Amino acid sequence: MKNIMFIALQGYTFSAYGSEKGVGKQYQQSYNFNFVLPVYYHLRSFYKKVGKHYDKYKWFRCENGWHGQDIQKITNTILKNKIDVLCLSVWIWNWETQLQIAKLVKQKNPNIKILVGGSQLKHNDPDIASQYPSFDYIIYGEGEIPFKMLLDSFYEKIDEKTIPNLITKNFKTKNEIFKFSDYPPYSPILDLKDAFIKDYTFWNANKANPKLNVIIFYDRVHGCPYTCAFCAWGGGIHNKVTVRNTNWKEEIKFLSNYDITICPIDANFGIYPEDIEFLKHTLSLSKKHSNFGITLNTYSKLNKEHVFDIFELEYSYGKRNFRIALQNLDDDVLKNIERPEIPWNKHKKMLKEFKQNHNDLTYDVEAIHGLPGINIDNTKIMLLEFANINFKNILLYDWRLLPNTLSDNKAYQEKYNLKTFNRVEITVPEINSNLDDLYDEVAADKHGMATISKEETIYDSALNFNE
Repeated sequence: MKNIMFIALQGYTFSAYGSEKGVGKQYQQSYNFNFVLPVYYHLRSFYKKVGKHYDKYKWFRCENGWHGQDIQKITNTILKNKIDVLCLSVWIWNWETQLQIAKLVKQKNPNIKILVGGSQLKHNDPDIASQYPSFDYIIYGEGEIPFKMLLDSFYEKIDEKTIPNLITKNFKTKNEIFKFSDYPPYSPILDLKDAFIKDYTFWNANKANPKLNVIIFYDRVHGCPYTCAFCAWGGGIHNKVTVRNTNWKEEIKFLSNYDITICPIDANFGIYPEDIEFLKHTLSLSKKHSNFGITLNTYSKLNKEHVFDIFELEYSYGKRNFRIALQNLDDDVLKNIERPEIPWNKHKKMLKEFKQNHNDLTYDVEAIHGLPGINIDNTKIMLLEFANINFKNILLYDWRLLPNTLSDNKAYQEKYNLKTFNRVEITVPEINSNLDDLYDEVAADKHGMATISKEETIYDSALNFNE
């Protein structure tokens, strides 16, 4: 029997950038969500369905880090439970922490197998394996097939060069695109009911904010058909989309028995007609079970008719604030970042008509600062358009440089004269008190931050500091 554990840390950040005292209470809840990431259940259920040795592994609950990213505590937990196979998911928010965990664990237990996957891995870097000697296996692209083959290989020796999407210290294998249709249907929820019920009890007792639901990122659609320059959705490998062929109605029915909010991790919710059926079914169950719900964050970029049908449905169940992701309005900027959008005048008309029919709703809008082609004039025009719609909040994000994106390509950066700089974020163990107090504590260096991390930010250098 081998012991296997996943570490998929969801970070909490308090950014000094733009954090004036007094705004803390307004955004406090956004830092207090209680996330459960889907990779553990997704890969575990896939292996249960198609793997050869599922019963020869003891599966430990996924560590979520809700009470901080205490590296030594997590390391001790791994060592205490004599983990044989450690699986790390790495993103921009947990990269440094996961590196330290892998290093410490490997020092104490050189025989442990460490599998790493996630968007933070620069899979095109020929030196990536030598840079991170604690990683035994780096999985790039979709992880289902290499995960299955590796777990099989730990009991039956195979030629590892036959495993796709794999990087080791000695070789890199070709990429293979995963399709749900190539495999028997499986359910990350229904196939693992007993484990889910047991883990849910733990999650509910250890969530960051006791007053809020556990949030389950619900995985039904993989991939995005677009290649926006700032986005790492497809890992810079492909833009194919595949849909899990399972009984989602039964999954949602089961989940509705618990105090859970599901959040579909679909880059373009509404792109498929079935999405609306999915939403209707989930919302109907939320009416029967008051502590069960759904939240949507990413809508279809081009199928706006479907999006407003979804808005209408959400409104009928009580939603009153809608977030609109635009990134920019200028046609040249959108072209430079390969961002698909319908004409703004058409979109604006739809927004206004929906608002006229429901005068108690509000809109927030998302945009990204520093995109190629941005200047003071088109930024002013964009802000005036935002004012015309009367957006409640303008969420202007820094352009974070993510590995494997088009913006991470040197030729692209040179073409648009892009520059990068390091942006500092302070990660705190937990945020349960109000953020105004936290602001004072951080300023006085009293809070005991878990990490102070740097993230690369990229911007069009034609836009000077004063502008």
